[in-house]
Amino acid sequence: MYLTYTQAAFVIPDCYKDYCLSRAEESLRQWKVNVSRYHLYVNKNTGEIKSHPPKAYPNITQAHWDSFKEYRGSEKFKALNKKNRENIAKKKSIFYGSRGGYRLVKETLVSLFNNVLSYSHTKQNNIINDCYYN
Repeated sequence: MYLTYTQAAFVIPDCYKDYCLSRAEESLRQWKVNVSRYHLYVNKNTGEIKSHPPKAYPNITQAHWDSFKEYRGSEKFKALNKKNRENIAKKKSIFYGSRGGYRLVKETLVSLFNNVLSYSHTKQNNIINDCYYN
């Protein structure tokens, strides 16, 4: 669906189609989050949802807005949201990257630093013991 709309407006070589699709899906997901965060609720504390689409987005029809509200208020979405929040709370680090990213680098550096300290401490004790007891 996204690719069809994108190809109608742009000429995309075959080698970039996957990248364009992933960026379009990512952008759409972020847009939905922003609409939910800033335009969905009359009062977020009470959970009261606006009955009309936001004026900031005149291209959203009432039918689309109703289906968006219905999905965001559904038990399926709430369960998924709760599960995702629990998974995010379990993470050790907020950084993302390949093959562990910054978290892995940090853990590796801490491990190396601790090894150096323990080696240094052991070496120092050995030198002290050699000087005093030999």
